Amino acid sequence: MSIQILLRRRKIRNAMHLQLSFPHLLVCLLTIASFPPNIVCDSTDETVREKGFWEKRNFVMGFTRININAHSRSYNSGFVKAVSENCEAFGYRSIQDKDTCVEAAKALLPDGYDAFTVNRFRDVTNGCTTYVRLGLNNLVFQKDICDTEVYQQYCNTCDEFFPCLCQVPETTAADLPQKKEEFIVLSEGNCSEYDGYATIQNKQECMNAADFLFPQHGSMESDYFSDVIDGCTIDEKGGIIFNPPNQCNKEKYKNYCTQCDSIFKCMCVKETYDYKLITSGDCGTHGFEAIQNVQECVESAKSLKINIESGPYVVDVTDQRSGCTTHVNSLVINQGLCNADSYPRACMTCDETFSCLCKKPVSKILSGESTYKVITSGTCDRIMGYRPIDNKTDCIEAAAAAMKTEDFRPLISQPAVTDGCTFYVDGDWKSAVYNQPGTCDNNLYQAFCDRCDISFPCICVRDSRRLRSDVHTP
Repeated sequence: MSIQILLRRRKIRNAMHLQLSFPHLLVCLLTIASFPPNIVCDSTDETVREKGFWEKRNFVMGFTRININAHSRSYNSGFVKAVSENCEAFGYRSIQDKDTCVEAAKALLPDGYDAFTVNRFRDVTNGCTTYVRLGLNNLVFQKDICDTEVYQQYCNTCDEFFPCLCQVPETTAADLPQKKEEFIVLSEGNCSEYDGYATIQNKQECMNAADFLFPQHGSMESDYFSDVIDGCTIDEKGGIIFNPPNQCNKEKYKNYCTQCDSIFKCMCVKETYDYKLITSGDCGTHGFEAIQNVQECVESAKSLKINIESGPYVVDVTDQRSGCTTHVNSLVINQGLCNADSYPRACMTCDETFSCLCKKPVSKILSGESTYKVITSGTCDRIMGYRPIDNKTDCIEAAAAAMKTEDFRPLISQPAVTDGCTFYVDGDWKSAVYNQPGTCDNNLYQAFCDRCDISFPCICVRDSRRLRSDVHTP
C-alpha cells in the first residue's frame, strides 16, 4: 500500500508529489523534524494529479508564500534572487554547480538553509532555487532534471514559490565598448549631434585636431568667417579655420552656421565630462545627466576616486534607478526602465544606499550653460529651466560658485530670509544661508519670505525637466 502526498503551491501546478511507502514516509517526516542539514527525501515519478486538492488543503506540508520583490539583491556578494521570468531575462546567469548554489544561499538567505536537495524534482526549474516548507528553508540545485516536455512552463521560470538564486556577471574589459578616437571629422550634421563628441572651443585644440586628422594640413587662417560654422573646420585646400562661438551669422547664413559640409569639414573633439556623486534628488535636479553606459560608469567612479570593491554589475530591473549607481562599494548600472508607478522612491530619488553617478559635458560648461543662476527678484520656481536648491550641501557648493570663493560662513534657519539658498555679501563678510521650506517666518517677515531681493540674492540650480512654456521669468 502506498500513500500519495500531493504538494501543490497554486491551482494550476502540482509543485511536488512524493509517492512513498508508509514506512518510508514516517522515516522521512521524522528525519525532517529533527532539522539536520542536507537531508534529501527522494521523490519518484509523478503520475497522479488530483485536481482541486490544493484548494481543499492549502496547508498541506506547510508551504509558505514568500513575499519578496521581483528580485532582491546582494551586489557585494555577486548574487541576486529572482522571482519572475529567469536569471538570464534580467541580465544575470543561472547557477551551474552545487558549490556556487551553496555560496549564493549564504549570501541571500539570512537564516541559512535547513535542507539541500539535488536533482530531485521534475517540475522545478534547473539551476539553484529555494522554497519554504514546515517553516524550514530548503535549497534545491538541479541540472538537466526538469522535464520540459511535461512541465515546460516551469522548467525555465522563477517565481515567488521557487525563487531562483542567480549569479551577477561582472563586466570584463572585453565587454566594454571600444575607446573613442580623440578627434573625428564630419562632412554633414555637426559635432554636438554626434554622440560623445563636441565642438572644439579654442585654436590650440583646433590645431591638435588638424595634426591628428590631417598631418599634411595647411596653415590656420587668421580671420574669422561669418558664413562658416563655429568651431574648427578644414577647407578643400587643407586650410584650417577656427571660428569662436557666435561668430557665424545665423540670421544670414542659417544653413552654413548649423551644418558641416564637404567644402568645410568639421573637426570634433571627444567630449569630456564633469562628474558628480548625487545622494539627493536625481541627476537632472542638480543640472547633470544620468550615465547610461558601462564605460562611462567606470570612468566616473575612477574620476571621483570612489572606493569600488566589486562590479560593474550590469542589470535590467524595474525597481532601481536607471543609470549608474553605487551600492555597498559596488558599481551597478541598470539598463532597464525603472517602474515609477510601483517604486516611486527608488525611481525618482538618489540616496545614500543607491547613490547616483552623474555627468555634465564640459563643452556645455565652456559654452556658458550654467548650473546655477542668481536672481534678485521673484523666486527660483518661476525661472524656466531652474528650481530652488533643496539641501544645505548643494547650497554651500552653489554659494562658492556664485561668490567665486570658499571663504564664507554657512548659516541655516534664518527666519527673516526667504526659504531656499541665498547669500549675503557686505565687504569682507560673506555668508551663505540655507532655509528649509517653512523656515522663514511669514507672520513677522512676510515681505522677505516670498521673494528674493538685492540684499539676499537667491541661487537657483539648473533643472532640465523644467524647460516648459508654463514656467516663465517674472
